[in-house]
Amino acid sequence: MGRTNTRTPGKLTAEIKVRVDENTRDELERLASDASMDLAQFLRELVMIRVYGRDHIARLHRTKLDMVAGIGDEED
Repeated sequence: MGRTNTRTPGKLTAEIKVRVDENTRDELERLASDASMDLAQFLRELVMIRVYGRDHIARLHRTKLDMVAGIGDEED
């Protein structure tokens, strides 16, 4: 059931809560820190990659960086 959604994910308004043991939380916090992210950002990226796929999320990040840098589609 592959998803080929080319739109950006919507506004971040939905909330997901989950309970984990302290060791799991500590390990997730370590992984987030290693990635220079806070825990919420790390978990959000993890979920988005699992839902939309790594390539799609990477493309969204590249597009956002290109917009900030003032690089248009013609330079791809």
